[in-house]
Amino acid sequence: MVAVLSKVLHFPATVDTDRISGYDYGSAWDWARFGLLHLWDSVWPTPDGGSDRILPEGWVDFVRTPAPGAERRNYGGLFWVNRGGALPEAPEDAYWALGAMGQYTIIVPSHDLVVVRLGPSPGGHEAYMSGIIGQLTAAIDR
Repeated sequence: MVAVLSKVLHFPATVDTDRISGYDYGSAWDWARFGLLHLWDSVWPTPDGGSDRILPEGWVDFVRTPAPGAERRNYGGLFWVNRGGALPEAPEDAYWALGAMGQYTIIVPSHDLVVVRLGPSPGGHEAYMSGIIGQLTAAIDR
């Protein structure tokens, strides 16, 4: 996975495993690019004006669709999803990667929006992020 994503991300050389997790040390720029990759349906623009498919077709639909066993409709394929209203002020189509201690990469397709939040939050970050996303999407709608 890291080899594929290295076309988009610039994680430090210390990331030498074949996984991406909440403990990987990407910059806000890397996580924003990770979010854009998902916002753009796993297709990344190339310098010549073309594009490359980085992840398989259907990947984004997989990660943002609630898993059959997710009773609260809040978890998809490796991503949290807002279909059950986990972030009540965020649009229903929002989905996100959630890392250690409240680090987020949130994708909101209906607003062409990616939000990255880094830094430790020992608890209570859900309400905070819900409010931030709600304020951002309301500003975009104005």
